[in-house]
Amino acid sequence: MERDLDSIARRYNSQTDFDRHCIEHETDLFLQGYAGGGVLELGCASGGMTRRLVDLVDRLVVVDGSRVYLDELRDELGDRAVFVHSLFEDFSPEERFRHILAARILEHLADPVFFLRKVRDWLESEGRLHVIVPNANSFHRLLGLEMGLLQDVHELGERDCRFGHLRVYDASLLESQLTQAGFDVVRRESVLLKPLSNAQMETWPEEIVQGLFRMTRHFPEHGNELYFQCVRSQS
Repeated sequence: MERDLDSIARRYNSQTDFDRHCIEHETDLFLQGYAGGGVLELGCASGGMTRRLVDLVDRLVVVDGSRVYLDELRDELGDRAVFVHSLFEDFSPEERFRHILAARILEHLADPVFFLRKVRDWLESEGRLHVIVPNANSFHRLLGLEMGLLQDVHELGERDCRFGHLRVYDASLLESQLTQAGFDVVRRESVLLKPLSNAQMETWPEEIVQGLFRMTRHFPEHGNELYFQCVRSQS
């Protein structure tokens, strides 16, 4: 598994992929809800969020299953964050966190509900879980369906398979899994009205890309990714 994750890390750089635009926007969404306390970042990829958060939060612990990603960030950031090499399912922290950030990891896990139940125990009583997943109802997937490139918006594409995705979420599935794991959703956003693939949009001007982020206000179910902020259910 470690070799597979490192192989993916050598093929995927979130700092150069079009995904960097979403990562920047989603970091802003996270910071809007941040009011102090320790942060656990589950899955750092090439560190787009990590590099911004490290000097803006009280304490940052970063967990990833790829040594390639972690070594690069550790060499750059040193002891400004705590870096832990572990599969998410094997991780067992000795502390609780005010905020846990799980960006683009649930689609990789065989049993997301089981994992989310573990995550619930890692939060402080008033803590918040921030989840980001790809959205099956993104405009580019709907376009693929209408063009006959997909049989179903939940179908895994070539890029999904190349990067180890096991599913594509919609808002209903994500909320159902969070509810099963003992969370209440307190905020939800969709991110980026994305009509075409990453590669096709790579050279689009920044003003168009930023306009597409704002367009999700008009099409709240159809952003490229879903951002849910959650608290531990009291029921």
